[in-house]
Amino acid sequence: MRPGALFVPKPNTRVRHLGVSEAHRKDILKCLVTSLVQNERIVTTLAKAKEMRRYVEQTITAAKRGDIPEEEWTQYLSSPRAIEKVKTLLAERYRDRPGGYVRVLKNGFRYGDGAPRAIVELVDSPNSVFNHPLYRAIESDKKQ
Repeated sequence: MRPGALFVPKPNTRVRHLGVSEAHRKDILKCLVTSLVQNERIVTTLAKAKEMRRYVEQTITAAKRGDIPEEEWTQYLSSPRAIEKVKTLLAERYRDRPGGYVRVLKNGFRYGDGAPRAIVELVDSPNSVFNHPLYRAIESDKKQ
């Protein structure tokens, strides 16, 4: 990886270890970022959601600027469709937005081990929680 690579933390920054080795953590984050780019909304644990948020932000910002050479994109996203989507659709969607592309919503606790869950979604996504018809109905009732 080059020195400015996305999955290399900056000096003196804390990373969540997620209870796994460094290589496993990088693979987990790479898969989560790829899934979020493809689906635009995923459900995961709160710790993973907070950790992956920084990598999604950096990936979209790098795609907007064109910082990453073509041959290095596979280090950050595991699917060619996700690479194409982040370079075209998402870079265009967030062109005028200075940051804050990801929303993390708490979503109760997971059955079995009680880990806190979270919904992670891209802001301004067509399948956002806030674009759901039920949410719209609740909001219109609150305004009346």
